[in-house]
Amino acid sequence: LGEEIGAIGGKVQLMSSFYSTPGYCDEVLHLFIATGFQKSSNNLDEDEFLEIIEVKMEKSVIWIKEGKIKDCKTIAGILMARDYLDNK
Repeated sequence: LGEEIGAIGGKVQLMSSFYSTPGYCDEVLHLFIATGFQKSSNNLDEDEFLEIIEVKMEKSVIWIKEGKIKDCKTIAGILMARDYLDNK
């Protein structure tokens, strides 16, 4: 997280692992949640370009419902993170 978004400290926990396209390939994706971190500056490679935006959980769920977020691993991550944070 430090390299990509400049996060330091905190806790990273595995939420789930799943197949991206079962029956087609054996790729397994792992969803993690990071909590309690502090923001710092990121350290991207020279050829990396990354725009970091902060979105409230409620807004990201609205974007899912509106079809603005269509990627299934992102949808799964958002909904699992919402459930995890609600049950903390």
